[in-house]
Amino acid sequence: MLNAAVFSTADEQLIRGNYVEAEDSYAKLLRDAVQEKNLPLWADCLQSLGDVYMEKAQDKQFQIRERVNDLTKAVALYNAAVAMVRQADETDRIQVLSHRIQRVEKVFLKCVGSKATTRPSSKLQQHNKSQLKWMRETAFQRLMECERDCCNFDENPMENADVMTKEYKWALKVHQLYKEIADNIKEFIRGLVNECIEALGQPPCEYAVIGLGSLAREETTPFSDFEFAILVEEGKDTARVKGYFRNLTNLLHIKVINLGETILPAMSIRSLNDRVSGDVERDWYYDSVTPRGFAFDGAMPWASKTPLGRAATKDKPALELILTPSQMAAIQEEDRAVKEGYHLADVLAKVTHVVGSLALVEEYQKMVRDTILSSIYGKNLHLTTVEEGASTSSKDVEVEQNRHWKALMSGLKMTTQEGIYLGLLKVGHSYEVKKEIYRFPTTIISTLGICCGAFENSSWDIVGGLRRNDVITESAAHNLKIAVCLALALRLRRYMASGAQRDAMTVTHSFVLLADVDLDTSDLLSTFNLENTNTLARFYHTALPLQIVLSKVRKSGDPNVMKSNLIELLEDQSLYDDTNLTRGLIHLRFGQYEEAEAALRQAVEDEDHADDVAVHSYVLSLRYQD
Repeated sequence: MLNAAVFSTADEQLIRGNYVEAEDSYAKLLRDAVQEKNLPLWADCLQSLGDVYMEKAQDKQFQIRERVNDLTKAVALYNAAVAMVRQADETDRIQVLSHRIQRVEKVFLKCVGSKATTRPSSKLQQHNKSQLKWMRETAFQRLMECERDCCNFDENPMENADVMTKEYKWALKVHQLYKEIADNIKEFIRGLVNECIEALGQPPCEYAVIGLGSLAREETTPFSDFEFAILVEEGKDTARVKGYFRNLTNLLHIKVINLGETILPAMSIRSLNDRVSGDVERDWYYDSVTPRGFAFDGAMPWASKTPLGRAATKDKPALELILTPSQMAAIQEEDRAVKEGYHLADVLAKVTHVVGSLALVEEYQKMVRDTILSSIYGKNLHLTTVEEGASTSSKDVEVEQNRHWKALMSGLKMTTQEGIYLGLLKVGHSYEVKKEIYRFPTTIISTLGICCGAFENSSWDIVGGLRRNDVITESAAHNLKIAVCLALALRLRRYMASGAQRDAMTVTHSFVLLADVDLDTSDLLSTFNLENTNTLARFYHTALPLQIVLSKVRKSGDPNVMKSNLIELLEDQSLYDDTNLTRGLIHLRFGQYEEAEAALRQAVEDEDHADDVAVHSYVLSLRYQD
């Protein structure tokens, strides 16, 4: 009865147009439903919150910009309610929610004044979901082909040319798979953008949608967030032009949300996940039901890599990413990068053409490259060498003032102890594949490429550029490519196993990835179990020596000689380490205590590790902590 009374009050508030009060009332009921695990009430509250945003979007006292943004929140809430009624086994309610979902797009087009006659949105939604399903099934089959051709990763490639050849052939297949995934996703997005243009009319000027992040690096999966920006031709950044592309972005967002894989916290809804006020108590809702998959980058202030950009916060003004090439390239300038945040500048440094004018993208890429080169080497300096007598007094040339070298060193924050690579002492714990395995090599390689003149996008191509520039040896290039492809393959295996972005992985033997797994009916496993630990061990055999090299560079003293120290350290490095110390640490991470103890006791006796007795003693003691 109490819930009914609160609902009645909230409904009356909504009818009177008291949107804030109505939203807060429904949100309070939602908190109760979450705490009580009352799934039907939970779904009712999500639907009612969607109604608040739908009604507000039709209220002409608000600006168009706010109204269309509210519609994206409404459709996200309705989709979340659909996921909840399925969880509650009340599928008879889906038709009511589907009607609301279809209505959102109609209201949107009315809000923006579009009179276009478009195909029924329900049919388009089914088509788009089918396309996404096809992409995933294709990627899964290609992944299984890589699995069948996978080498055992139980031999040293530095001692056996045949093993190195097998490793390379496998890695090349993984690299080609990811290129194919990126191409398919870009084609999918092109289709969605064309649907939007069909509804909104032709763009008012030359433009280009550019992919950012993992899509630009050809490391995206069919479950990854979509990060992007929009370039418009120089001199055409008028209010009318920006308004058109805001509308296009919002309509595209509605279409992506209707794939059913956008979690509510990514929407930054005021009463559920308020990230603007800074009040942590207002950021409380956790979406445990919606499968996290293909979606826009989240609307949180630290994310927001979409054309609508970042909302204003206490510390920073709002920032849109609908810009001309020169405006967007200016974010790379040091003063601007400091103001907007280095992360945004780094993300915008590497882009890929998705749809629109290729010439605009190429113009922007040239501007970015020139700006970065000027920042790192100075306007009178060559790419890889300093001319004799050239001035090096500019603060732009000082490595200690350069964000790219700082970013390279920041990769070492994942180090748990001097000489011990990220998480190796987390004995037997589960892994977060994206954070613990994927990010380290790809981030380091990307930043190392910028610092050493390899400006390619993908890790594979950057490694090739580093080799051409004689920064790394042939063996190191091979091993870095293997490490990256192992990280990419493990990440894709993990997502495929659950049909969503889930990162937890263990190294037990209770799960096998089968070729006939049904992506529609497979359980959403909370933890993926990696059967063959050789693949992960092979990753560590390269990741650990890479970390050690960077650690030595960081300890070099004068930051202005980092580059020369790094090149000197890398010039004879294979970046492959299968010493007893490394093998012992890997066994320990896997919870293989007997093998770890045997290898580490042998490491104590090794001449090369005479100074590491304290580390070994600490490591061996971990066996007996429980």
